[in-house]
Amino acid sequence: MSMSTIAVKVGDITKRKMVTIEADRPVIEAAKLMAEHDIGSVVVTREGKPIGIITERDVISRCIARGKDLNTTAVGAVMSCPLITVDADASLFIATRKMVENNIRRLLVTEKGEIIGIFTQKDLLSKLMEVFLALASIP
Repeated sequence: MSMSTIAVKVGDITKRKMVTIEADRPVIEAAKLMAEHDIGSVVVTREGKPIGIITERDVISRCIARGKDLNTTAVGAVMSCPLITVDADASLFIATRKMVENNIRRLLVTEKGEIIGIFTQKDLLSKLMEVFLALASIP
């Protein structure tokens, strides 16, 4: 296994395509986007600028469990904010530490101050599995 496998940066494995929704849209639309794209979160925007994130956990704990109507509750009322970000050049260790410290499963990734994608626990676990398999193949 090469050092390049261990020295992976967050930006190297970040999903560059983010699904977004405006803050004034109903939660049901965010849930439908998550189902349609097979994802666990949608970035919330106001006038196209990211301001928060709505996750499956937000929908369950802040809407369904509290008896809120998904058709009339605005995404902005239940989203998680502020956004927790990590620089694309950060190590996987730094990203993991941020996730653990903030009890979150995803980070928005920035490059030169602009959000370029999303990094999730699944991305981290996939890369770790790759590293473990590479280590297992070393005689």
